[in-house]
Amino acid sequence: MSSSIERLLAENIKGSVDFALIAIREDEFEAVLHYFPPTAEAEGEHRTYEISDFQTAEGSIYRAAILRSLEQGHSAAQATASDVISDLDPAWIVLIGIAGAVPETEFSLGDVVLATRVVDFSITAALADGKKETAHRGAPAHKAVQNLVNRLSALKSRLGDWNHLSSLGISIPPVSIEEGLSHITDEVWKDKLRLSLQHRFETNEGNTPRQPIVTTAPIASGNMLMKDPALLQDWLENARDLKAVEMELPGVFEAARSVKGDKPVLAIRGISDIVGFKRDPAWTAFACRTAASLARALLNLQRITPRSKQQSADISKNITNKISSEHLLFANGAIAEHHGEDAKTTLEMILMRRASPGQDTLAQMHELARFLDDGGKFAAAPPSIKTEVYDWIVRIAASNECLADAEHALIKLQELEQPASIAAQAWMEAARGEVDTALRMLRSVDSAAGRSNMFGILRTKKRDIDALAYLDSVVMR
Repeated sequence: MSSSIERLLAENIKGSVDFALIAIREDEFEAVLHYFPPTAEAEGEHRTYEISDFQTAEGSIYRAAILRSLEQGHSAAQATASDVISDLDPAWIVLIGIAGAVPETEFSLGDVVLATRVVDFSITAALADGKKETAHRGAPAHKAVQNLVNRLSALKSRLGDWNHLSSLGISIPPVSIEEGLSHITDEVWKDKLRLSLQHRFETNEGNTPRQPIVTTAPIASGNMLMKDPALLQDWLENARDLKAVEMELPGVFEAARSVKGDKPVLAIRGISDIVGFKRDPAWTAFACRTAASLARALLNLQRITPRSKQQSADISKNITNKISSEHLLFANGAIAEHHGEDAKTTLEMILMRRASPGQDTLAQMHELARFLDDGGKFAAAPPSIKTEVYDWIVRIAASNECLADAEHALIKLQELEQPASIAAQAWMEAARGEVDTALRMLRSVDSAAGRSNMFGILRTKKRDIDALAYLDSVVMR
């Protein structure tokens, strides 16, 4: 973790977290961190959380708290979920990781299942004759989760390339069907496995296996690692529509329904193995990625209103009804604070990505500026935030020879009665052809930012050799 990452106290951000993202295994945790890069860490009473503020497709900001359980099983998962609920009070809990699957032709290794309900087979009784009897109990997903997963077919076209190599960063592993079946003695189960895997992986010449898919189904849990086909077949006698088996979901359900009310729990499981088929670490790694990638794509659709918006709306609605001008002033200040935080986070994300290939930074800045206009989602942001955004637009537009855009941003700064920064003025002079004037202006700014802009203008408006010579002179100081 970077030494410059922001450190927060959980008590200061409690109630602002939209999602608690829970992983169990270390490889699951690493996959979640890959798709939800931490922007801060928060120390709570029970544990420390990685905080990821990420932008949705609609431009809003979600806040996620990421954590893992050091152990597998119901009890450890329940304790983990209870900790984050007590420390941060997230709106939703999302369990992200891997699971085993029932052999089916439509659903197989690498695919992802969203749980519609959990079926718990962890209650067993040892009978006098030495046999074991299993009882099962189940619970449907929270109504809000049902509403989301029921619409999966309508949402699939908006999930983007979550299942492509470009998003996963890992290729579909190879499968040796007969080698993976060689140890199985139950011929009926072996044939069922073979049929399901042939349907998934054996292709005609020139074809390739299909990309991973996502579906919805009940998930079974037995507080054990499921490897026994005979036991799974017993379970299927009681719940024939099961698609996946795992070890933690009932514990998370229990915590969500016993600590601070009934919180939605969304379980997202990538299929790492088919029960009975020889396990392969390559598929474990692949399933961790598919589950985490799908989680990011699904949350990116912003089907749940971000808490930052809810809080602003609630403050506005509840407090502006009060006659007291003091209360009205407080409400406006709270809305401005929320809008300012959202705008600042969006600006930082744009600037952080601007060096990445394919980024149209100026277009993104214009979009942010529209959010700051009257009627925009960040319209109540304080003048200092708006000034910073328009000042950056001047610099970026001028550096790209977009003088009209830069001039418009300068007008916005004048309306705010704020001067452009020395860096913005210098870039404007450089764009107008007054490069020497621009450099003289920047020489008066003895700071890292001033030197960085000096180097940028030299490199774009003069020659690389001049920029490198300047850089050498700075290093030699």
